[in-house]
Amino acid sequence: MKSFKLLWMVCWLPFMLQAQEKGNSEINFQSVVFEGERTLKIFLPERYDWDTSQNFLQVYVLDAQDEQVWNMVTGNIDYLVSRYSVIPMMVIGIVSKNRGKEFNPKNSDLAEHFKKEVFPKIESIYRVFPHKTIIGHSWGGAFVGNTLFGENRDMFDAYLGLSPSFSAIDGRIFNQGEQLVNDNSTFKKFFYFSSGTVGMEKEYRANVLKMDSILNNGSSKDLIWQPALFENMDHFSALSPGICEGLVTMSRCYFADQKTMEDFVEFGAGSLVNEIDAFYQQQESLLGFIYKEGPGYYRRMGEQFREEEKLELAIEMFKYALEIDENYVNAWTGLADCYDALGNTKLAKSAFTKLLELLEVHKERVSEAYYRDVSKWAREKLASY
Repeated sequence: MKSFKLLWMVCWLPFMLQAQEKGNSEINFQSVVFEGERTLKIFLPERYDWDTSQNFLQVYVLDAQDEQVWNMVTGNIDYLVSRYSVIPMMVIGIVSKNRGKEFNPKNSDLAEHFKKEVFPKIESIYRVFPHKTIIGHSWGGAFVGNTLFGENRDMFDAYLGLSPSFSAIDGRIFNQGEQLVNDNSTFKKFFYFSSGTVGMEKEYRANVLKMDSILNNGSSKDLIWQPALFENMDHFSALSPGICEGLVTMSRCYFADQKTMEDFVEFGAGSLVNEIDAFYQQQESLLGFIYKEGPGYYRRMGEQFREEEKLELAIEMFKYALEIDENYVNAWTGLADCYDALGNTKLAKSAFTKLLELLEVHKERVSEAYYRDVSKWAREKLASY
């Protein structure tokens, strides 16, 4: 299950180094598996500090010993999380002393390290969902593919292989993949794999096309995959857009983001809210995990539709936010405004009256300026009817 795309533009996002300095830390510990000290790099977006009731996805990044790779991944995630473009996620970097040996599909040490040492440590310290994503570039992509199509495929829920070495070790990853997708194996996974088209990327491009063909010809129903080719990108320039698109596409499998909602509006057969609910029901059945944002997200979507003068859609979103929190002042503000714009005096009066009541009861939930200006506006509107 996938949609194939040729991408012509780089999806570049700033590194946001200042935020990274605040969110970066390290965990050093003695590894029994590797018989020596290991280091995990940790990055927590700013949202982790202020949204203290929120759990975060675990995103594991291979080759974190490369500072530029680490900064690229954490910068993208920090930006996307802060803009509510992806599910909230934290980053755990795997620092490898011998990447050639550790990522080799014939070597099981790194898999044992994850299962016995890394996962328990992260889950004992941080507020995380059990959902785990792995990102590997080049030779790290061989570890990604071998894990997905091997006996340890349940280690992770989402797999991102960027310019992946799927043809490594006599093509065993292709062979394992072909066998598994044709023998009714259960996956419930997301799989993204990408490459450029320049220089040595011609080899990785062939890997992407071959893997896509294998999965297209397979019979698996619960593996969602997304191949991507970045035209005119080489082995290194293709990494940044792959990180960005891979994370957004992965998140979209579990979370009804703005693009998903716009598709529902354009192609859906029912109300937007019904389409959203049906999406979550379907994806939970298919993948075993979904993520729903709080009322603030749906209020923001309502404001977006209001700006586009799609008032009925905006009303749906404000009401959806109020189903989550019936006392959410900002959603009542948007709802009253939409009813007023539609000329529905009865519903507008009811919404403005409720808004004024809540502003008095929940003054601490809004700023002083918001309380002053919205109260004045609501009273003037009620007086005008």
